[in-house]
Amino acid sequence: MDTSFFAYLQRIDMMAFFSGYPLIYCIVFFIAGNRQLKNNLTIKLIPFLPTAYTLVGTLYLGLQLKDLYPDYSIDHIKLTVHQPYLKIWALLSIVFWLPSFAKKTVFSLLHSFVFFFF
Repeated sequence: MDTSFFAYLQRIDMMAFFSGYPLIYCIVFFIAGNRQLKNNLTIKLIPFLPTAYTLVGTLYLGLQLKDLYPDYSIDHIKLTVHQPYLKIWALLSIVFWLPSFAKKTVFSLLHSFVFFFF
């Protein structure tokens, strides 16, 4: 891993976008465990968790495109991206727009654990 200041800032960006999702996920499932709210919350809120995670990933993509704005060339991307594997992993959250991935809420939780472990 790169230990420069800019790599640290990029890591903080990813943490700000993605690390809160496991906490939200656990809170929703804790509240859904309540017998009085179980049917209502399970039907309405839990299926939207991967969609919310995907929306966060899409907003992160927008931030990255804004940061790269004047020059989208490969050379410029190589110079500005300090942790490419982590960024690729972060951008893979967009795959949850596909219905086959959105049906499995656990996949979005497992995907976000990488950022939660920072």
